Amino acid sequence: MSNKNYRAGARCEYKLVNILRKRGWKAQRFAGSHSDFDVWSMNLEGEEYLFQCKRIEKYNEATVKRLQGEFTKVLNDFKGYHESHAFCDLAIFVKGGKIISQYI
Repeated sequence: MSNKNYRAGARCEYKLVNILRKRGWKAQRFAGSHSDFDVWSMNLEGEEYLFQCKRIEKYNEATVKRLQGEFTKVLNDFKGYHESHAFCDLAIFVKGGKIISQYI
């Protein structure tokens, strides 16, 4: 992965952390993560969330569906190996500001 892609991904992760913290949630980026998830957070009720962040240049339905399909495979593997009660979500950042996510 090039430095440019890493920096762009990291910016999206920091953006998500800031959005969650503005809601009053605890949030932490998994720096340089080689794990399935990029951001951990906990809402005011104590519910945990794990986010995988992806960035795309422009909105394209096929690309979004492909990323969601890849995430579903990751999620199934994760749930198969870990007993987690965390909500898991894919946060897709579209260049220009749009965010596609179930929980954001």
